[in-house]
Amino acid sequence: SRGNSQYLDLNRDFIKCDSKEALSFTSIFRECDPDVFIDNHAFVPETHMLKPYDQRVMATLALMENFIAFTGNNAKEIQQLRNKTKQAAAAADQFPIKWKLDKTGFTEYSFKGFESGNKPSEVSSLSRLYYDRSKPFTKTIKVFDKFVPELSIVKPKVNMKCITSTVM
Repeated sequence: SRGNSQYLDLNRDFIKCDSKEALSFTSIFRECDPDVFIDNHAFVPETHMLKPYDQRVMATLALMENFIAFTGNNAKEIQQLRNKTKQAAAAADQFPIKWKLDKTGFTEYSFKGFESGNKPSEVSSLSRLYYDRSKPFTKTIKVFDKFVPELSIVKPKVNMKCITSTVM
């Protein structure tokens, strides 16, 4: 289901666009220029192929309903932010093409988990990791999610004469 007649994995071909299908999708995407695009292909662990089918369907439905509600409730702000971003890109002289982690910037999150331990495997009798669901915990963790440009390129100049003669 993921491959085409050329045995190309269509879930992996959106960078190179070796397949006609991925190239077509890219063209349609650029023409539509959506304010919001959701690729929920592998978005939620609850939709993993080893989970029961009905659980996967309901998790995907809940995810999409939440995305739709959020987008509907925030449509004006999303459009304003997108327009602002497009204007900033049009006015920019340089564009970053490589970033590095800013280790001074982070966001703190509450992480909920279970204490871990080791116990004998029922299959091999060797020691294995397990999570004790009777021992939940909450811990504040730092997520280093800030990046700064490391390398930028100068915006290319457009030769309008060349574009005009090509179009005509």
